[in-house]
Amino acid sequence: MNISTAPIPLLRNRMALFGWIFMSIWMGMLVIFTYLFRRDGGVPGHSFELGALFLAAGWLIGLGATAFFFNMPVTRVFVQGGSVILRERWPLRAKVQTFDVKDAENIFVREEKDSEGDAYFICYLRTPEGRDVRIKEAHLREIPEKARAELLAALGLAGQAG
Repeated sequence: MNISTAPIPLLRNRMALFGWIFMSIWMGMLVIFTYLFRRDGGVPGHSFELGALFLAAGWLIGLGATAFFFNMPVTRVFVQGGSVILRERWPLRAKVQTFDVKDAENIFVREEKDSEGDAYFICYLRTPEGRDVRIKEAHLREIPEKARAELLAALGLAGQAG
């Protein structure tokens, strides 16, 4: 029996999945509503123009939100030997980047605000080309801080100050 030697992901950030699923459901329902609207000639008891306006607004919001959420990747970080493997996946494409441990020393947690103005903490991994990739995020600071500590320990950089 051949056991795969593929590395096990050290960190995963699947937050984008929620947006992908929500927008897939939204757009699916919008297709159904559009079909029903065209089939029935509008919404009973309301003017055709008003119904068409609401439907157009739904499409405008839906397409914009779909573009926004489908541009957010699901990320996985692996540490194997002296390399860091960063895998990013979007609904229609994927990117794998491998770089040396010494090029992955810039791992930091940044406090940001969510849509309601509450504190939101994100652990970033800065790639060698200077791109900041979200590798863990949460409303509690401890979660991304723990992810940062785990990654630094796996890289042999556990003594780095935050």
